[in-house]
Amino acid sequence: MGLDSLQSYFSINKFQYDTPDTINFDDRDELRINTSVIASRKLGSYLKLKALASVNLYHMVYIFGERSADNNWNRIFRLQTYLDYHPLRTLQIKQGFEVLANYVDYDYEPPNTSVRSFVFRKFSTDDSIHVRLSNRSSFDIDYRLQLDEHGRLFWDNWTEQMLVTRKSHWFRISYRYTLTPSVWFSPGFSLYRRDEWRHSTDPFGVMMKEKASALFSRGPAMRFFYVPSSKVRVQISATRLAVDAQNQNRYFINNIDLQLYWYF
Repeated sequence: MGLDSLQSYFSINKFQYDTPDTINFDDRDELRINTSVIASRKLGSYLKLKALASVNLYHMVYIFGERSADNNWNRIFRLQTYLDYHPLRTLQIKQGFEVLANYVDYDYEPPNTSVRSFVFRKFSTDDSIHVRLSNRSSFDIDYRLQLDEHGRLFWDNWTEQMLVTRKSHWFRISYRYTLTPSVWFSPGFSLYRRDEWRHSTDPFGVMMKEKASALFSRGPAMRFFYVPSSKVRVQISATRLAVDAQNQNRYFINNIDLQLYWYF
């Protein structure tokens, strides 16, 4: 079996901002280079694979010397893969991975000053299971894990001083029931947990890691859909979350979201 599809995109743009105000030093040039490649392939009768790779480069240059210290390169690299496994008419499993790195490098880093350049990295994985119970009902489980890190960037030496790391978990379980072709509802339950650590260096140069915060929330959720015609769609979502945060008393968040779509 060969490659089912391959798409690519490439663009270069230059933007020029000029202000007539003589006391405004925001005049600048921006160079933006964006490229991406998307490939998909069908591996057998039940498995599909999709991969995306992209690079985005932004260079900002201020014209006046008063703002030249803010000249910087912003480089974003992203790799994402997605698997769709559908072995049965009643069972579908999806899994996705993503790695993203964002480097912001200032052109001028004066000596004996705090480093402004920084790096942000993210890794995430998404898993979902969809089970069709009958013509009117289905069951879904969704989970997401995300790891983040933020630090100072020493571009010339290609080194990083870690500042903050985070680990986040999302989990949702839901049941969907169709009353009529135009009405269905979905009760469920969701969990969220986030832990954050601060990194520092002691006087002897030893890296230390300290728990900075922790947050845990959970609660029921309900979604209701009403589609009376092909031109109108109504969606109502409601959640009630109990939140436990580090060094805080438990509190509750109630949210109701009403959306109305009218297509002409």
